[in-house]
Amino acid sequence: MTATQLAELLGISRNAISQYETGKNSPSPETFVSVAAQLNMPTAYFLRAPQGQREGKVFYRSMASATKAARARAERKYAWIREITACLSKYVDFPATNLPDWPMPDDPAKLTDEEIEGYAAKLRSFWGLGKGPISDVVCLLENNGIIVSRLALDASTLDGFSEWVQEDRRAYIVLASDKDAAVRSRFDAAHELAHLVLHRNVDRKDIGQNERHKLIEHQAHRFAGAFLLPEESFRKELLYPSLDVFRTMKAKWYVAIGMMIVRCSDLGIINPDDKRRFWMSMSSRGWRKEEPLDDELLPEQPRLLREAIVALDEAGVLTKSDFLHEVALSKSDVVAMCNIAEDFFNEDRPTVRIIDIQEEQGG
Repeated sequence: MTATQLAELLGISRNAISQYETGKNSPSPETFVSVAAQLNMPTAYFLRAPQGQREGKVFYRSMASATKAARARAERKYAWIREITACLSKYVDFPATNLPDWPMPDDPAKLTDEEIEGYAAKLRSFWGLGKGPISDVVCLLENNGIIVSRLALDASTLDGFSEWVQEDRRAYIVLASDKDAAVRSRFDAAHELAHLVLHRNVDRKDIGQNERHKLIEHQAHRFAGAFLLPEESFRKELLYPSLDVFRTMKAKWYVAIGMMIVRCSDLGIINPDDKRRFWMSMSSRGWRKEEPLDDELLPEQPRLLREAIVALDEAGVLTKSDFLHEVALSKSDVVAMCNIAEDFFNEDRPTVRIIDIQEEQGG
């Protein structure tokens, strides 16, 4: 919402909004309440101490100018996710971030595809995953201390983003909830994991440079494919590449048929002509828009933030109303960011009185 739009909704001047934003003037109590209502935020949000600005290193799949507004909205919500995590961390011990600190180059051009394949295999070994399918990628990330959230990013070119925050010693991944295909969301999660492992030392300015950005994205794709479909297991199971074989393997490995085509190409199992024929066959079957099993497989859901909020409330350490007051965010935003039931914050549960059995029986 622009300042002009907000001014029109409030029936005040655009200059008045500017003065509120710069601190040159303050709204009347009535206008203040109206501002909060129009922006769907609790009044406490505007009364808390300024959070300040920070220069982060967020990895996006697209840096197109058309997504600039969408990225701005997404980064604001991401800042709130970090605030929620900081609030909960005062009461619960989240799993420590368990990512290997390998000496990665600051220049992505120094990473080869063969090295990326090796790092994907090393991470599987580091986490003790073996060489088989990963049952739940999001759960795996959370168990290793990575904060994951699924949000409606409202942009076709935004599949997700990630960041390693040095001051928190914590990694964050945000996935698009408006991408319904479970296998696509799993790939997005593995793609963002790649950035956290491979590109932690990349200079921030390289992310915005077109050719550098394309290279970084290619490397994340390659890592995600190798992490989800280890070469040795994939070659052993793929007796003969065909769409029907890929469809069978999809039910076991929970990866897209399209991704398996790319994986075969990456590993030299098929040549460019074969790859082109596969894509044509995908189109003729109508699988480019929706693959088989896409309507049956459910997207993996983050649970770490939700379970922390529920556990604190049930233990009486931090009730749901106290939590909302402390984070000073709207219920609807917290529900979305923490993947929690829509009616969870409607009211606090009644206090349960524990009665001594002997007293109840007259003992």
